[in-house]
Amino acid sequence: MTIDTTHSLQVRLDEATIRKAERLAALRGRSVSELLAELIEHLVGDDKEYEAHQGNALAEMADGYRLGGQMRAAREAWHQR
Repeated sequence: MTIDTTHSLQVRLDEATIRKAERLAALRGRSVSELLAELIEHLVGDDKEYEAHQGNALAEMADGYRLGGQMRAAREAWHQR
């Protein structure tokens, strides 16, 4: 026995949009519900991917880049306090 972990969601759309969605679903051999679920899953996946890339970029910025230069003087020598 499998457990269904999906939930229903009600969406309100104008009639013209519903008709277009029904035609698109029919052309793809799917239901409107399946099309919407696929789109939402894609958007959520993109968001997770963005967050992963953002985390990597922030980590790189925190580490900084080694550009091969050499420190020729201590910081204190350049900045009088």
